[in-house]
Amino acid sequence: MSSVQQEVYENIREQLLRGRWAPGEKLAEEKLAAEIGVNRNPVREALLKLAGEGFLERNVGTGCRVARADARTFKDVWELRQAVEGMACRLAAQTITDAELARIEHEHELLKRLARLGQEPAIAECDTRFHRLILEASGNAALLRVWNQYLAQTIAMQNMVARFPPETRLPMHRDTIVEHGRLVAALRAHDRDEAERVVRAQLTRGLNEVLGWLERDQRRAAPRRAAQHAAAPGAPERTR
Repeated sequence: MSSVQQEVYENIREQLLRGRWAPGEKLAEEKLAAEIGVNRNPVREALLKLAGEGFLERNVGTGCRVARADARTFKDVWELRQAVEGMACRLAAQTITDAELARIEHEHELLKRLARLGQEPAIAECDTRFHRLILEASGNAALLRVWNQYLAQTIAMQNMVARFPPETRLPMHRDTIVEHGRLVAALRAHDRDEAERVVRAQLTRGLNEVLGWLERDQRRAAPRRAAQHAAAPGAPERTR
């Protein structure tokens, strides 16, 4: 991959991580190329790479769309996250330095300020940085690589969570802030068991919240899908 291709790839990947596009939204090569200031070739190569990593879904004839994970896929990958972060927290609690802890505490304080201001995209980015810093503090490069790979598969769900109504998001943010505070305290005390317990409990709560939202969304969408099917050409006529 050339330097231009790498730059375009990183540009689009970062925007995906920030939740710029909704799950299922189509990414137009020509529009992205004009926006970034390159021709379509490096954009096409970047989209193909991102599709291979799980960020995008690619269909012949329709191009690339932001990936949408179903509940089963999300649960499988999220359970991997619990294992990876549980181990990372144990390792980090053993060897974390004052400088590493200070960076993690800074993100925790920033998250509290952002939550008070209701700055949704920034809250998601801050939460991601908090968890990534712990992975980095673990000192295990393999865990960090796995973490980055599963993040690609869960970005669609994170986008969906960002679209929860405000009255739903607020209690979630409060819980996250409390849990992050407990995790910081466990790391400061070098308590491996507590650090792993807290992060696993937090991720279990997050999993249940997203699965519950998906279930409610499917129930809401069922009548709409049924109506679309009934109106489709060739659909069987209803009996009176």
